[in-house]
Amino acid sequence: MTFAGISAEGERLRAMTRRFTLCLEKKDDAWKISHEHSSLPIDMETGKGIFTS
Repeated sequence: MTFAGISAEGERLRAMTRRFTLCLEKKDDAWKISHEHSSLPIDMETGKGIFTS
């Protein structure tokens, strides 16, 4: 998912990409989120976070 800052004129100012993982479990005939995780993709060569896609 990419989050972006947009100016009042509609111009994209900056953005940041995140990854999301959700684990679902069925309990009492309803699906519930049993685990969630959010992370920043990492460049494996440099070890630095990738803030843009």
